[in-house]
Amino acid sequence: MLETDILNSLRQESPDAVILLGGGRRALQEKINSLYKTTYGALFLSDHDINNGRYGISMTPDPTLLFSELKKIQPTVKEIHVVFDPKTNGWLVQRAIKNTPNTGITVIPYEASSLQQAALIYKEIARNNDHTNSALWLIHHDPTFDSKSLLPRILSDAWKYQQVVISTNPSHVRRGALLSLLPDSQQIGRDLAATTVRLLSGQKASPVTPMQSSLVVANLRTAKHLPNTIRLDQKTNFALTYPRASAND
Repeated sequence: MLETDILNSLRQESPDAVILLGGGRRALQEKINSLYKTTYGALFLSDHDINNGRYGISMTPDPTLLFSELKKIQPTVKEIHVVFDPKTNGWLVQRAIKNTPNTGITVIPYEASSLQQAALIYKEIARNNDHTNSALWLIHHDPTFDSKSLLPRILSDAWKYQQVVISTNPSHVRRGALLSLLPDSQQIGRDLAATTVRLLSGQKASPVTPMQSSLVVANLRTAKHLPNTIRLDQKTNFALTYPRASAND
């Protein structure tokens, strides 16, 4: 559908608000955002989006929920290390720090502004920390993370040093991270609707909030390799596990 056709259709319908899904057609999205009250969903939102007035639900899992699921299978975890660029994920890390004081978890943030700087910090965390009561939280976002070159090194060090790794990206669990949360489409739809209603009513709320989900994805082989992990093969509340049932481990 041509952009002019989309804009003409919106003008004819004259909606009170628009929900935009996905990150494509940026120019068209900016045009719609300038004409209508707009809620964004089905994409990763950053501090840049917040500063530019975007409003919506990021595909990044709520860290409070992610940490809560981690505590269920790794009750000894007290510290969570995270490497991030404050210009892209500052909002998410600050939310994690603010919401975890009563959970028994302390978030330890490391600011980085490039992939090279982040790689050095990840190596330092893996090799020079006691992992008995700590975990590493991977935030999937440039410029401090790369799935092709950096992720294999992080997971290799994690296996070597028996380091717990959780991620905002569920595909990392298939590659060896312990835990993540899958998108819950129905919950996201409800949250987008509720966010749009708040936007229309003028209620004060955070411009961007993380994804709410209880759909846990876990790596059973990684769990068996780590100390202090509750036996995951006895749990039945996972939405997805790796290795898959057809694989021989």
